[in-house]
Amino acid sequence: MQMDPKFLEWMGQMLLLSARNMEQADKFMRWFREGYPEGAEWEKWLEPYLQLLPKGSEKGAQELRNYFEEFFQNLGIVSRKEYLELEQKYQELKAEMEKLKAGVETRKVGVDLMSEWSSIIKNFSQLNAEILEQWNKLLLAKPTKK
Repeated sequence: MQMDPKFLEWMGQMLLLSARNMEQADKFMRWFREGYPEGAEWEKWLEPYLQLLPKGSEKGAQELRNYFEEFFQNLGIVSRKEYLELEQKYQELKAEMEKLKAGVETRKVGVDLMSEWSSIIKNFSQLNAEILEQWNKLLLAKPTKK
């Protein structure tokens, strides 16, 4: 995504103006961390910077806010507010994953079908062997005379 060159030039001028007025720069950094204010406060803060824009420009406070957000997004920077929102969502998803993982582990601990099936077959085989042995004894038994 390509940034508007006029905005980048304005950004450079803004940084120079901010270097001359550290109170303005500190306020901007605090707002960046905590979230930009709405309405008049934001526009009042921007007033000295708006004067840097070319004459006849229709760029307002909202458009500049969008430029700032795009600029920081391109740099891979997020505000503290965005970071904390993402951190909270991450923690919620992590807790949900742990809950689901525990459910899967519980199901694994349940009945072991293979060993149960193996045990049934073994018992059935032993019973068949005993039945055959009894039949053999019965069939091979010598008749007794009475």
